[in-house]
Parts: sequence; structure tokens; C-alpha cells
Amino acid sequence: MISDADYKFLKTKLKADGFDEWYFTIWFMAATGARVSELLQIKAEHVQVGYLDLYSKGGKIRRLYILRIYGQKQTSGLKRGD
Repeated sequence: MISDADYKFLKTKLKADGFDEWYFTIWFMAATGARVSELLQIKAEHVQVGYLDLYSKGGKIRRLYILRIYGQKQTSGLKRGD
């Protein structure tokens, strides 16, 4: 876990250097608490419906919501079937 100051610095530098995809990825992880392994499970269909349901070992369900602005940015490069 990084400090709030480091998080803000990282976001600022990513945005300033033109790494918009990484900026939104870091923001999404911080906003939702998602892990990298969970991000890898996101598909175009999840972006379109706006959420992804994750099932844990204990049988609990956790829902990650995907904001429309993030979804629009990320699906602009996706092909059908991705």
C-alpha cells in the first residue's frame, strides 16, 4: 500500500506524461480496491453493463462498478469478442 501523497503524485505524473490508460487504471484500482488479478478478468461485456461480479472462496460476491467515462475510454480500442 502506498501513501495518499504518493498516490496523488503518481496520478499527477501519469496524467501529465500522457499515460491516460495507466492513470485511469490506477484510479480505478484505488477507487474500487480491485486487485490486478481482478482487473484482468474484466471483459468488454462487463464494461458495457457497468459492473463485474467477483466470487470469492467463501462464497461471497463482490461487485466492481465500472463508471461510464472509464468504460468509454477503455472500450474505444476493443474489438468485438474481446
